[in-house]
Amino acid sequence: MADFRKKLIFAYQRFSYQLLLPLLSRLPFFLAEGITSLRGMFNAMLDLEWRSIALGKQFVKANTYNAISRIKPEAKPAELHFKTARRFIRFAREELDAAMFLHRNLKPVFQRSLIQGFEQWEKALDSGKGLVVLTCHYDCFTMGFTLLAMKGRKVNLMTSNVVQDPRVSPHVQTFYQQKYQGIENYFNGGKVVHVEDNLRFFYQALANNEIVFILADLPASSKNNSPNIIAPFIDNHYYMAPGPFRLALKTNSHMAAFYCLNQSSGHYQIQCSEVYNPEDLDHTVTHLYDFLQQPIQRYPERWIASDVFSGYLSDE
Repeated sequence: MADFRKKLIFAYQRFSYQLLLPLLSRLPFFLAEGITSLRGMFNAMLDLEWRSIALGKQFVKANTYNAISRIKPEAKPAELHFKTARRFIRFAREELDAAMFLHRNLKPVFQRSLIQGFEQWEKALDSGKGLVVLTCHYDCFTMGFTLLAMKGRKVNLMTSNVVQDPRVSPHVQTFYQQKYQGIENYFNGGKVVHVEDNLRFFYQALANNEIVFILADLPASSKNNSPNIIAPFIDNHYYMAPGPFRLALKTNSHMAAFYCLNQSSGHYQIQCSEVYNPEDLDHTVTHLYDFLQQPIQRYPERWIASDVFSGYLSDE
């Protein structure tokens, strides 16, 4: 029985990534989003996600519920279950965006969307320095990368090659490869590069007065990193991965952050933070993570990576 269930799950995963998502990405927005919501609800009911399937352990749903209960301690169980299910729907929605990048014309989306605060970034870049930009696995963050790139600046994205783990389905791996390829088409000559493969690439990009996007909501691996990055976040102070700050300090770059919200079909709102100097490290860390946590506090169900919250190391 267990083997049969496993075969069904892998068949569903193949159908989702090889057939369904490419099909949905070609449909009108309102129709594609409606079907995507159904897919997200189905995934929520069965606790299906490619990471859980790869590890053979269902953990995303329980971890998400616990995270949202910490973010919204006043919420009742019914509301927590609802928001947990909504998290799966938001992740399905982000995957729909990812499926669009290779072949869909995003200029109408760019024209309908609102980007606030980008002028500060342009001034920082015009001063002759690079810009390290942090964001979270939040709502439609990949669409955020793309729409910001469509402002005309050369941008790059630092990723991890976790999807290359042999336990991950080849259909998921192919989907992510195509996602990154599609995003690169909008990067004005910039690249999506795995940090494990070529850290020197990012040093050079910042030296060339470019933008480097980094996902910054993953916890530090230990409390012994240098520099120690301790940030106020949600309900405590936590150790965060120091890599982005080390990169900015070594390249004498500015730092900023953004988040992207899906407002309605084909409409997005991007909020860009102020620009900070990482030499004033405590000030920069505090303000960047305070900025990043604001939408999470308002809409925790949109924080796709909330299941990793249990792994954060507090400074207590």
